[in-house]
Amino acid sequence: MDLKVAISIADRLLYERTGQHLDDVQLGIIGGVLNHKSYADIAETLHRSEGHVKDVGYELWQQLSDSLGEAVNKGNLRSALVRHAIVSGQFVGLASDRGIGNKIHTINLCSPSHNSSALQGAEEQARSKLFSKLRRLNLTNEQIAEILETDVTELEDF
Repeated sequence: MDLKVAISIADRLLYERTGQHLDDVQLGIIGGVLNHKSYADIAETLHRSEGHVKDVGYELWQQLSDSLGEAVNKGNLRSALVRHAIVSGQFVGLASDRGIGNKIHTINLCSPSHNSSALQGAEEQARSKLFSKLRRLNLTNEQIAEILETDVTELEDF
């Protein structure tokens, strides 16, 4: 999940919960955490005290936890946002970086302009890669089938 998508999801969740968008410190915390920065490094970048950044971070994790219905912290922010994006249908198609599809906020595995055999091979490869990523998120085959809009029996090939 790229930083822009993560921030967009977190901002929407916060806005739905509080009526306020992420502020500069919250944006800096999310960006820093997703880039594996310490609170000290984030504080230095934001020209704030480490204590202030930790306090704002704690409050942000609580608000996101309440919105997502699961505990969110510095160590699991990315995976919590990915799970939310998948379950809510906002997952960005994995194939978009390969020129196969460019539609944002949906899983778009193909483009009608490619020939049939190349298309099937690319789609199969993308679906396999997506299935592996979804399994690493501990989703069941039934959940994955729903996300991929397919029958659970089709997943037996993966």
